[in-house]
Amino acid sequence: MKADKKDKRKIAFPMIAHYNDAVRYFIEQGLGQTYIMQPAMTRRTMALGEKLSPDMVCTPFKTILGSMIEALEAGAEVLIMTMGYCRLGYYGELAESILREQGYDFDYVNFAEYTTGRPKDYLKAVKAICPTCARPRRWGRCAPPSTWSSTSTRWSVSTT
Repeated sequence: MKADKKDKRKIAFPMIAHYNDAVRYFIEQGLGQTYIMQPAMTRRTMALGEKLSPDMVCTPFKTILGSMIEALEAGAEVLIMTMGYCRLGYYGELAESILREQGYDFDYVNFAEYTTGRPKDYLKAVKAICPTCARPRRWGRCAPPSTWSSTSTRWSVSTT
């Protein structure tokens, strides 16, 4: 399903190392949506995050929050938050509530809500990012989810 220009959502992911390149590729090539690339992190990014963050949170959270603010200022309509092994996994809800209290209007997809490891949950995350996408446009070498089988410890494609 190819989205028209008017149907494309503007999606952003906070600046975390070079993950933006992979997320951008998935959003643009896989889902056919528009990716909003924030400017490189600067002192302004950190200052935006520090201004709104509780004192107890870590520095990465403050930079991520600042990056989200810059993405919203650049026109993002959907923000994606990752999960993490540290407290970052819990900070998704905090970041969302801080931004909403500041009056920002956006859709929010927190991957921490989709961490069961089941393919159907990953597809729910894709639907949350892009409700008009029936499925990613290019599955690559993967078969569509209707042919996935979990009868063994490894995922395989059924031949029926």
